[in-house]
Amino acid sequence: MVLERGYKYSRNQILSTINFMASTHEFAFENHGCIWLALENYEASKVDFSDCLIAQINLNHGYKNTFTFDRHASESSNFCLL
Repeated sequence: MVLERGYKYSRNQILSTINFMASTHEFAFENHGCIWLALENYEASKVDFSDCLIAQINLNHGYKNTFTFDRHASESSNFCLL
């Protein structure tokens, strides 16, 4: 993720920031349920948050797998490595 590699933010910093943003009324999200589930997956894995969110949105729409070139993401049961 750009925040981890580019800006050197830790996973905990990213997790707490997104958690804070999702908990306030100042930010609007299309589907809060997807945000929370993606945060849980992000916290429990090595997968980037953006990938966790994409997979969760796909699951929410009924798709079982999300295809990826990312080896870390492919370790999650929500992804299939291309």
